[in-house]
Amino acid sequence: MFAIVPTSRLSDETKSIYPALHGTLTTKGMLGIIPCNTACDQIYWFYSREVPAPENEHDRNGWAAFSEKETASFTDNTLRVIQDARAPWASALRDIVSSTDSVKFYPIYRMPDVHTWSSKRWLLVGDAAHAMQPDVGQGVSMALEDVFLLSKLLERKDDSLSKVLQRYEHIRRPRVDALAKAASDGGEVRMDMRPLQLHVKEWVILVGFWLYNVLGLQRWGTGMDRKTLLYNVTNEM
Repeated sequence: MFAIVPTSRLSDETKSIYPALHGTLTTKGMLGIIPCNTACDQIYWFYSREVPAPENEHDRNGWAAFSEKETASFTDNTLRVIQDARAPWASALRDIVSSTDSVKFYPIYRMPDVHTWSSKRWLLVGDAAHAMQPDVGQGVSMALEDVFLLSKLLERKDDSLSKVLQRYEHIRRPRVDALAKAASDGGEVRMDMRPLQLHVKEWVILVGFWLYNVLGLQRWGTGMDRKTLLYNVTNEM
């Protein structure tokens, strides 16, 4: 579920604490909030959680009916999840959810791995080859990297097309597979869990961030950091 809310609808207290990217874990998924622009006059927020697939999950009409049902009960269900929290941030979340007029439902699938990306004179790129969950926000980036690398490889006039396609897949697969796994692992965080599991997970994340900052692990290329995101695909050639 996701929505955009004008900040003019929010209380002054909520406005004073939200201007940043926030993620809040619950026993029924994760609430995320981020400003839409530098003026901070609109916020984008989403609620990512585990839902059962409709009985006719392969039918577009089945998902349409399921979406209508989910969005109709969204506000009540979301407020119920955070109703017992008493921190100021929980009050801000309730304010944002209550100020939302409409939400959009967007199901996320875990796509199977494609055995091969090319054959003779055709090649799959972008989501056609490696559609991934949006949990690390790298789907479009992977497609652009595909195009940059392919363009560079095609400039090599001495290589046959079959050799270009083979080399392309040899270079791209390890990085794409690694980010697809990171996205899948990120999606696992949004699954239903018991209160004790949530408490343990919160402490693990807290300690992990603390160690990451104290030990300066970002300097060594650990985790999803600048070294991963500021990747230059042409350096792999």
